[in-house]
Amino acid sequence: MNVAANLFEYLHNFDKAELPGLGTFYAQQQSATISSLTGTIEPPCRRIVFKAEETGDVSFVKNMAEKEFISEQTALVWIKQYTDSLREKLESGQKCKIGELGEIAKDFAGNYVFNAVNQNLLDLLLRLLPCSCKYICCWSA
Repeated sequence: MNVAANLFEYLHNFDKAELPGLGTFYAQQQSATISSLTGTIEPPCRRIVFKAEETGDVSFVKNMAEKEFISEQTALVWIKQYTDSLREKLESGQKCKIGELGEIAKDFAGNYVFNAVNQNLLDLLLRLLPCSCKYICCWSA
């Protein structure tokens, strides 16, 4: 039962994963950007953000059940045990590592704050690094 590893893999392929009792992780695709001021090109990326909201989406539960060859009910129990453990640690003021995704903590106002470890979930073959260009021409149509 490795909920964090399943979550990391799931977010590589899908746009959101809900952890019942905690909130929802979103994988957001960002287009490349060009800055004529700094002369840099930022490549496209896929970033993970977290919102402490629940919509009742069970897609991640279904996917985990399929991957682990277990029932959806068992997958839901595993996920709830994992989130209960996270919430317990968060309530005591601890930071929690969520596998390869990053860390989640509570701020002074009691809100969840997520910091992604890897700022780009694009596969290594697709991932580009920012680059600088001496001349960037910008024009408008």
